[in-house]
Amino acid sequence: MTRGRWNRIAFLTWKDFWYLIREPETLFWMFIMPFVFFFFIGSMTGGFGGGGSQEEYLGSWSPDAGILVPAIEARLTDLGYTVVDIDTLENMERFSRQIYFPSAFSDSVLAGHQATVTFKRTDESILGGQYDDIRIQRALYETLADIVLIDRDGVAFTTESFDARRQQPTLIGLKVEQAGNQREPPVGFQQAVPGVMVMFVLIILLTGGSYMLITERQEGHLRRLAAAPVEKIDVFAAKGLSRLGMGIIQIGVGLSAGAFVFKVDWGPHIGALLFILVLWGAVAAALGVIAASLAKTVSQAIGLGMLLANLIAALGGCWWPIEVTPTWMQKLAWLFPTGWVMDAIHRLTSFGDPPSAIIPHAILLTAAIIILLFVGRRVFRFD
Repeated sequence: MTRGRWNRIAFLTWKDFWYLIREPETLFWMFIMPFVFFFFIGSMTGGFGGGGSQEEYLGSWSPDAGILVPAIEARLTDLGYTVVDIDTLENMERFSRQIYFPSAFSDSVLAGHQATVTFKRTDESILGGQYDDIRIQRALYETLADIVLIDRDGVAFTTESFDARRQQPTLIGLKVEQAGNQREPPVGFQQAVPGVMVMFVLIILLTGGSYMLITERQEGHLRRLAAAPVEKIDVFAAKGLSRLGMGIIQIGVGLSAGAFVFKVDWGPHIGALLFILVLWGAVAAALGVIAASLAKTVSQAIGLGMLLANLIAALGGCWWPIEVTPTWMQKLAWLFPTGWVMDAIHRLTSFGDPPSAIIPHAILLTAAIIILLFVGRRVFRFD
């Protein structure tokens, strides 16, 4: 390729990029809406996996506490809860986790009678609910074991005797070590920010990128450009590169917002992360040019673009961690480039894998770029 052709492509790329980036709608969707999605989706999924970093409050209702309730609450505190004793049932509604002790609970248990402790959780997180159930049951069984041992030793049931039992070291221990890297699904902003970033790159380039190209075709700008001393391949390359520039800016917004606003850990391999994201930007840019070439109207391009972007974003794991879905959905995600890039991001940022782990993902994205460029060159038209 001659220097003159490079200069023509660079000139067309810059002009097209400038017209794209100055549109108010484009600026709104690139710089405002991602933050809204980051915040709401990240906040809603913050406790998805249970055991997150947020403080876990547990409302406790006991009409006549007795000696056992403080002992159980101490065990619950050791397991990570902030236990709050509630004086009225109405105030219990303020807590998403609630534990209820029946009347005369301590007296009944110490007399050898069965008593039922009720635990309620008002949110719908399945994984978090199972984690709560395990901890609640552990605290109850540990207190039951304390009762047996205190009674065996002939010691009175007092706060001091239960505290002494709780502080004694466990004679039998279980050592648990992680085999390989962490594979717990990312939650909260660690999932939401990369997922929304990947989705918005696609949305912007399928809608905003298509809008401008279709408008240029309808108003005859592309036909006039065809009469200029430039070849069709030059215009096609410039349209793709200008949209890649938009995608890179969107990626930069997502990475910066994640690092400085939402405290996302992007991991130690930022170079590999940038490489895979730029490849994703190229895939989205090529899709945007193809969509604009095939669509006949702006409304058609925007409608189909939004539908396609949201569909493959959801199926590829942008909306939720694909690791928590059934096996068939995890396999289905590999049919879409969103699935490739999301898996690569999580490997680098959440699972601690080395850059070599994303080589298959890079190969797939590169192959997709080559195929899309071939298709795009064939369908690209001036009128």
